[in-house]
Amino acid sequence: MTQFKPNHDDSPFSPEQGREALSEVIAMGNAVKVIAIDVETGTEVSIVGSAAMTPYSLKMNAMRKLIAVLSKMEEPEPDHPRQSRLRPGRYA
Repeated sequence: MTQFKPNHDDSPFSPEQGREALSEVIAMGNAVKVIAIDVETGTEVSIVGSAAMTPYSLKMNAMRKLIAVLSKMEEPEPDHPRQSRLRPGRYA
């Protein structure tokens, strides 16, 4: 595993924030699986991409997914019960 810190300022993994993430790249034929783990919370995400993509772009996509998952985890729970996502209409 390698230590990975993206280089954009709004990321919680920027050097100023002091947060770390680990990433691992696993080649599987013509596909590549990238696993990103937040060291602080132990949250793990994975993506699968083309082996033709650069390792940097694959890691960045995994980091973006990790950031999205962490931001959803930090959102406060709404006061009202979760409403149905079904739209009005017919469902079979």
